[in-house]
Amino acid sequence: MKIIFLFLCFLICFSKLIDQVRKDVVEKVLLNLSKRENLDILKMCLEMVAFKSTYSLNDTESAYLVYKWISQNIVFDSKGEKQGNSSTAITTVYKTGKGGVTGITGLFNTMCSLLKIEADTILGLTKIISDDYPSKIITKDYSWNYILINNEYYLIDVVKAINLKKTSKSDFYFGTNPEASIRLHFPNDNKWQLLPKIITKDEFKSMAYLDEGFFSLGLKTISPDIQSFNTSESYRIRITSDNSFDEIFDQLEIEFFEEHEGELPEVGIYLKFDKISNGVYEFDYSLYNDGFVDIYFKNTKTRETFSLVCFDRI
Repeated sequence: MKIIFLFLCFLICFSKLIDQVRKDVVEKVLLNLSKRENLDILKMCLEMVAFKSTYSLNDTESAYLVYKWISQNIVFDSKGEKQGNSSTAITTVYKTGKGGVTGITGLFNTMCSLLKIEADTILGLTKIISDDYPSKIITKDYSWNYILINNEYYLIDVVKAINLKKTSKSDFYFGTNPEASIRLHFPNDNKWQLLPKIITKDEFKSMAYLDEGFFSLGLKTISPDIQSFNTSESYRIRITSDNSFDEIFDQLEIEFFEEHEGELPEVGIYLKFDKISNGVYEFDYSLYNDGFVDIYFKNTKTRETFSLVCFDRI
């Protein structure tokens, strides 16, 4: 067995920006807004401005209103995006209710601007699991947003929020902690990493594929922190969390899906994990097939899943 421990001393928090939002008030506004089909984009934003005044929404809450409205009313045109013909025109995205990455990020900027919030697009790369067989974790061109609130920049990914709109983890991409964001977002301009120490493109590509499920559980580190495993070698994987999250593990079981001949099984395979000390857990895994594996926690009561990490074959 190969045992590797590579520690990243990141203290991951969910998002300090979301703590400034009165979600119940924003949800009330969302319920009372007119339907998209009945108003053009300018009139919709004017209606938002009126509610902003009525409910004394601060800039953070107003940006969150736009973020939630788009995630609930706009669909990501994944087919058009793959074919290169998804709509990039902001008015078309608004009118049709669907668009590609460029169109959706542009719509977010426009609506924020009409609510007097500074926002713009960040260009760079993201990681995705390819549709090819065997599946691989690849990088592709992508864009997301930033907003400026009280002279501080925050990272926003409304496209990923759209894909998570029916889950409890959708707010992860509103003001995502930069140390968590860098896992799936690599900006062309290093300024938008918002990190004290710059991550190189090679480091970005080699780091383990972690998404919102990992961080929403309060997990902090994983080792080995690598994206690709050697086949036919065993690894002892260690994850760490804040000690206050220890009770969560009493309600979780760990499973994995491993691709075989281009297909994923319908039922996950159980893995046993060991508590090493408070906030430190380990489990053994070996990748024997081509493709990738998704290791995740499943809540034994609610059956909700939290993806921990995806690996692929070197």
